[in-house]
Parts: sequence; C-alpha cells; structure tokens
Amino acid sequence: MMKTKGRIQGGKILFSALSRPGLLPGLALMIGILVRVIAFGAVPGGLNQDEASIGYEAWAILYHGIDRTGNTFPVHLVSWGSGQNALYAYLSMPFIALFGLSVTTTRMVNLVLGILSIPVFYGLVKQVAGKRTAGAAALVLATCPWHIILSRWGLESNIFPAVFLFAAYFLAKSRSRPWLLLPFGILSALCLYAYGTAYLFVPLFLLLLALTEAFRAWSSRSLPWYFTRQYLAPVTVSGLAFLLTALPVILFLVINRTGLPEMKLLGFTLPLLEGPPRYTSILSGTPIFENLAALFKLLWNQDDGLLWNTLPGFGHLYPVGLFLAFAGITAALIKWLFQKVRALRQNPQRVPAVPLSASGSPPPAPGGPPASMAMQIFPLWLICAVAVAAVSSINTNRINILFPALVFYAAAAFSALPWKKLQGKLLKGSIAGVYCLFFIIFLVTYFTSFADQIRREFNASFDEALVYAISLPGYREVYISGNANSPYIQPYIRTLFYTREDPRAYLDTRVYINPGDEFQYVESFGRFHFSLPENIRHGCVYITTADPAEKARLVRGGFEEAVFDGYSVYYDPGF
Repeated sequence: MMKTKGRIQGGKILFSALSRPGLLPGLALMIGILVRVIAFGAVPGGLNQDEASIGYEAWAILYHGIDRTGNTFPVHLVSWGSGQNALYAYLSMPFIALFGLSVTTTRMVNLVLGILSIPVFYGLVKQVAGKRTAGAAALVLATCPWHIILSRWGLESNIFPAVFLFAAYFLAKSRSRPWLLLPFGILSALCLYAYGTAYLFVPLFLLLLALTEAFRAWSSRSLPWYFTRQYLAPVTVSGLAFLLTALPVILFLVINRTGLPEMKLLGFTLPLLEGPPRYTSILSGTPIFENLAALFKLLWNQDDGLLWNTLPGFGHLYPVGLFLAFAGITAALIKWLFQKVRALRQNPQRVPAVPLSASGSPPPAPGGPPASMAMQIFPLWLICAVAVAAVSSINTNRINILFPALVFYAAAAFSALPWKKLQGKLLKGSIAGVYCLFFIIFLVTYFTSFADQIRREFNASFDEALVYAISLPGYREVYISGNANSPYIQPYIRTLFYTREDPRAYLDTRVYINPGDEFQYVESFGRFHFSLPENIRHGCVYITTADPAEKARLVRGGFEEAVFDGYSVYYDPGF
C-alpha cells in the first residue's frame, strides 16, 4: 500500500511540474546535475581502456608535447595503432592541468558537456517546438539512462552528440541573429574531431539542409534564405570557418586513404596511422537493410550487450520513453503526409519539404525563410542519424547521435497529449508516474548492483595492485598478466596512465607483439612486461588476475601473495 502511495505521489509531483512549463528547465537542470555528480569518479569504478588511453594522451601532450606514438599535437591520435578521436583529449587538458591526471579528471569533459547539454537542449527545442515541449525534452534528457551513463565516464566518442547539439542550437538561434551561423560552422567542423561517424553525418546534414531549403524556395518561387542579403555574408563566413576548421582532419583522411606520409600543419601533426584506420571499422560492409534491422533490434531491445552502455531492463530511454519516441515519430510522419496531400490539392507545386516536423510544433514564424529552417533541424537530424546507422556496425556508441532526436520526439509526443480533459490528465499523469518509477529504480540499480558489476568490467583495483607492486623495495621487473592481448583489456595502457610514464621513455623501450594491426599489443616497455615468463624468476614482482594456473605456478615458487579486488600481487619475501 505504501509503495503504491509513493508511486502516486511521485507521479503527482512530476505531473505538477509538467503542467507548469516554466518550472521544467530548472527542475531538469537540478536533477541532471545531481544524478551526474553523486559519486562521480567512483561509479563506475575502475578505468575503461579507452578512458585510460585518452587520459594518458591528454597528459602526455599537455606536459611533453607528444602523444604515446611521438606525434606533436596530433589532429587524430594514433593510439592503439588504428586511431582515436583527439578532441576529447584537448578538452581534457584544462582539468588535468588544474587537478592532475586521474580517473575523475579524465571523465570531466563528458560530465561538463552532459550537464551543459540540458539547458542547451531546452533552448534548441524551445526554438522549434515551444516551451512545453522544450521543458519535457530537457527533463527526459536529464533523466534518461543513455545520457546519465555517458555523462559519468570518459568515452571520447560520446562528446559528438553534445558538440553537434551546441552547433544546432546556434543554427536555430540564427533565425534572429544571422551571425550565429559562425559558431554553427565552427562547431559543426569540430564534430569531425569528436567521432568518426561525424564524417558522414555532418556533411549529409549540411547537404540536406541546403537542399530542403532550395526545394522550399523553388516551390514558393523565392530565393533560398542563404542567398538573401541578410544571410549571404554570415553564410559565406560560416562556410569558410567550417572549411578552415575541418581542413586538418580532411587532410588527415586524405593521407590515410592514399598512404601519403604524415604532414605538419601549423605545429599540428596529421599522422599516418600505424594500423588499419579504426574509423573504417564503423562501416559494416553489410547490406543496408540488415543494418537497419540491427538498428531496430537494438532500439527495440534497448541493449547492445555492453554493460557500460546500457543497464538491462532500463535501456536507453526506459520502455515508456522508447514508446513515446516511436509515437512521436509516427505522429509527425502522419502529420506531414496529411500536409503533403492538402498542399497538393490546394497547389500542386507546393509540397512540405521535410517530413517529421514535431507534433505540436508552432507554425513557422513570419519574417522569412529562416523560420522554416529551424523547423527542419530535428527531422534532418533523425534522417541523417538513421542514414549513418544504415551503413554502420551497430552498437550504442556508433549511433549515439541518434538519441537526442529520439528524446525530442518522445517529448513532442508527450506534450501533444491533451491537458484539459480528465482523460488527458489521467493519461499524462500515468505516463509521468511510470516514467518517474523507472527513473527511481534505475538510480537505485545504477548505484548498487550495476556499480558492483561495472567494477569488474573496468578492472577496478588494478591501480591499487600496481601501486603496491612498484612500491615494494628492491624489485626491478614487473610482470602483469590477464588477457594482455585483448583489445578490451590491454594492461599496458592502464600502466601508462597510473605510472605517468614519460612518453619518450615509453617510445624508447616499447615492444609490440603485432605491429601494424588494428590493435597493437604491447609486450613490454621499461621494466613492465605484459605476460608471465615461461620460467618464473625470483627478484621480480608479478601481478595476475584470478587465474588458478598462474596462481599455482607462483605459489609453488614460494612467492607471497597480496590480494586485491580482482588482482593479486606476488613477490619474493626473501629478496
């Protein structure tokens, strides 16, 4: 009885807020900050290999001017050999400079951008769909599992949605202030340094934006807004800014497509990757319909099998959020079809240019074509994100640009429901209550059972074992085992991260097992070795996982054991 009463109260509180759009931005930001900063750096525990890589690269470039492959200020990191996006590393440098290299500072970029995304998302949706939908959108973004999870750990590719969101915000605001197209152009180009899927998404978005406006202008016998006197100069400057900002990454792609040697440009390195470019592995090579089927399956199940992306049972948007997103897209598509039929009947030469305008969106404001341009942002966003998914190997990270559009359509569907009649209030109150219940249970799960599971996935306590091992007096060689040849483990990068090894010393002593592969495995550097020797030697320290065979070998050799959560350190007490 008490549980039911609490559920009703939660629904009433959320429903009351939703009925007052002015309260929603502040409520969304407050909740968003709270659920992102609690136990930040501790949950998820441990350190993912991509986090360790981007954090070490940022530290190395900041203090030594080179990455771990010796490149000075690279526009794209060579990293494992196949590349890693560089923007996150450069954005991390202020936090590392102020507070040092740590798990917390490595994750700060996603935390800050995740929090900033909430008011920016509100501002963008307000431009295209009004305050009520904007408030609901901000609240959904602040509370949905996908965005909470990505804000709390440091996967570098997860800044792509935030950077493009900021770009889209300036695009929408340029309706009234044309020169805001300049930051739109710069931020759109910066997306190309955030994640490889942007190589397709951003040009396609810009192309469709130009084509839909050209079609609208042609059907109304007018000039496209970007050719009008008010916008011609801002559009030209924005285009030049985009090209100049994007030029280094464009040249980087040309180098790695043609095999040309690396280049230097204004002090930055445009590297030739040592292995097959990782960004090409995003492209699946499978038929488009198979990829779209995989996309639908992932969205329907809301789970890609990777614990660091989704919690089973909660998914990306909770079941109720996904239902609302599909409902919003369906309603918007039906609305566009009706508009198309009506327009054809009234004037065969005038057809709505872009489908999927949000349900409940206000009509284009008087004052010129740019009003219609802002209305196209989320339809084009959705279309381009699906196009990226259609040619990609699907997982949550690779379609991360899709989720802001889904959040928008979920909020649009919820806002389109009637408020005044009793049935509408009951329906909205029920949806709000169920969503609130999912949110609360998600938080409890995230900070309890999930926290325990993700610690193992992120190799928690490796740092404790490593620090203990290297603090033992008199020992020179350190042997570290435990799936060293797995792209998901690679203990060498965590060793670099926690020891702050000088990148030049690392380069002088590094030995690869498989040079030239997509993921180059390091056999050793300095005094660190990443597999147990065939013959166990005294005078060395050994760090192992809970492998019974390895443990038996070391125990038989007379080594003492220091146990950590998931790791053991073996040393010779008589040495």
